[in-house]
Amino acid sequence: MAGVRKNLTATLYSNVSYIGGQFLLVPVYLHFWGAERYGWWLVLYAIPACFTFLDAGISNSLGNALTIAYQRKELRQAQQMLNAVWKYQTLGLGLGFVLFAVAVMSLPLRRWLALESLGAVEFSIASLVLCIYTALSLQLGLFTAIFRAAGRFDQFVRWNAHARLVEVAATIIALGGGAGIVGVAWALLLVRGILIIGYWISGRKVLPELKMTWSDAPWSEFRKLLATGLAFMVFPVTGGIINQGSAILLNHQLGPFAVVALGVCRQLARLYLNLIQAVFAALQPELTSAYAADDHKRMQSLYEGDLCFIVWTAVPTVLAMVLAGPFVIQLWTKSAVHVGHVLMLACGVEAVVAVLGLNAALPAFASNRHVAVCATLLLCTVAAFIPAALLIGEGGAVAVPASFAATGIVFVIHAFFASSAVVRATPSEIFRHTMNPILLVRLAQRRWLLRRMSTA
Repeated sequence: MAGVRKNLTATLYSNVSYIGGQFLLVPVYLHFWGAERYGWWLVLYAIPACFTFLDAGISNSLGNALTIAYQRKELRQAQQMLNAVWKYQTLGLGLGFVLFAVAVMSLPLRRWLALESLGAVEFSIASLVLCIYTALSLQLGLFTAIFRAAGRFDQFVRWNAHARLVEVAATIIALGGGAGIVGVAWALLLVRGILIIGYWISGRKVLPELKMTWSDAPWSEFRKLLATGLAFMVFPVTGGIINQGSAILLNHQLGPFAVVALGVCRQLARLYLNLIQAVFAALQPELTSAYAADDHKRMQSLYEGDLCFIVWTAVPTVLAMVLAGPFVIQLWTKSAVHVGHVLMLACGVEAVVAVLGLNAALPAFASNRHVAVCATLLLCTVAAFIPAALLIGEGGAVAVPASFAATGIVFVIHAFFASSAVVRATPSEIFRHTMNPILLVRLAQRRWLLRRMSTA
């Protein structure tokens, strides 16, 4: 449990740092650039996100496989897996960058993305720099696996949070110095490059038994990891559709001001989502251990407590967002962005449904029975994008979060039934316990008693 507490503390710190950085940067961007130029930046930032698809879920797969192999002292296999992912992921990203550069130089992307007001040279340079920044970010998955295998995952998370704060500071300094879109992009790339070098040096120290070299990187090891990692690819794909896809769609139909309005609303609404992800990260290894020990009673207890906590904290969270959200955004952006209660409600419901879906699927992910759940998530996300595109003309920006929330409910139901089968309990039983707020009190009392007994 000590490891879980350390991971939970580090993840909470990381999420708070990310949220704080986002909240700080929005008014700074609006102050120096204005809403229109900030909207262009959000669209530009969304373009290289297609590179996240090149990860193919390999980082998650490597993290699990490398940890198991290293703990079992299978150092030869661990080294080959690590080197294979490093080699072929780097080659794939390099090829992707070349193709992206050709597309930027030869295709009318500016016109397709409704960014004609942005200079051609500025558009091309910023797109390519942000592309390299995204590619380096994907390489972090390699170092995540190294620190997980060494039992130093909390250290990795803290360093990543520190780097995020440095990126925020570099952005503010660049904006204060009069930098444009290209200047800020270069500042972000510089910080990310230094971070990668730091991980490279420290990674060789935390796992000195493993040597990183391309000469010992068999394709067969990469192919095995790729087969198990493809299901996890759903997360960057769906995230790209929900975030970057929405930004591009809105900019094309309603302009950059609509992109900023939705982006700001989502950032506020997802404050709850980002904090709850720390609980997800802490519970997943516990559920995996209980599943390995065939302790389904413990799995059910953890699962019900998790869902109960979410349900009974989500409702007041949404109410608070709807009532205070527009006023908070007006203060936050210094009246540069104005949103209505309906858009805030749609974004709040979208965030809560996303939280419920993530945690409803937790036992399925923890037991590696996630393929069908991931497929459903992808189908629901794609299905939401179509009505969102059709309804934007009449419903405005509200159509986007409303569509994703509607199809997200379908995913929540499927994930709930799939996870109920994993914990070997009936959905009605879990639902009845989840909707009982007394369960939270009982869980708190039980943990307090266990803590007293352990210190006695």
